[in-house]
Amino acid sequence: ITYCIAFYAALAFLLLGPVGILKSDRMVAGNEVPAGNVEVRLDRQVQQVIVAEGTWLRYLDLYVTSEDSAGKTYNLLVYDSNNERLLQRQLALPETEIPGFVRLPIGVETVPGQLYVWQLQGTDTPLTLAFENTGETGLTAFGNYYVLENGQSFMQEAQNIVMRLTYTDSPSAKKMAALYGGLLAAAGICIALT
Repeated sequence: ITYCIAFYAALAFLLLGPVGILKSDRMVAGNEVPAGNVEVRLDRQVQQVIVAEGTWLRYLDLYVTSEDSAGKTYNLLVYDSNNERLLQRQLALPETEIPGFVRLPIGVETVPGQLYVWQLQGTDTPLTLAFENTGETGLTAFGNYYVLENGQSFMQEAQNIVMRLTYTDSPSAKKMAALYGGLLAAAGICIALT
C-alpha cells in the first residue's frame, strides 16, 4: 500500500508540475469593430506592436477579410523589444469561414509588460486584415500597427489590427507551493496510517 501511495503522489506531482494540468488559457481582445482594412502583399508587410500580458503567447487570431487567402501560405515573424527574432514560420491559412478570425499558433515565451512585434509578410495572393481604432478597444496591450512598403515604415497612428491574443498562464508559485505541500502532507499521513 505504501508503494501505491508513493506512486500516486509522484504521479500527482508530475501532473501538477511538468504536465501542467492547472495551466489555463486567457484571451486578450479589443472591441473587434473593424474601422477599415489593410492589405498584406508581396511588396507590403504589416507589423503590429503588442504589450505582453502573460508569460506564454500561445495563439494569435487575426480577422481576415480576403476570401482568396484561405489555404494560402504567409510568413509570420515575432520579435522582442531588442529586435531579436523569436519566431519565423510559414503558415497556411486554414480553410475557415472568411471573413472571420483565423487562429495562428505562436508558442513564444513572453515577459509581461515588455513590447513585442509580430510581422506578416505576403505572397503572390494578397491577404486583407481588418484594423480598429485603438482608443475604442479599452486596452493598453495593443500598440499601433505599421505598414512596411518600398523600404519605408508608415505608422498607422491610434490604430491596431483586429486580433485576439491567447496566453497560457501557470498558477502562481505560492499556489503551487501550497498544492505541493498539501499533497506531500496528505501522502505522508496516508503512509503513516498504513
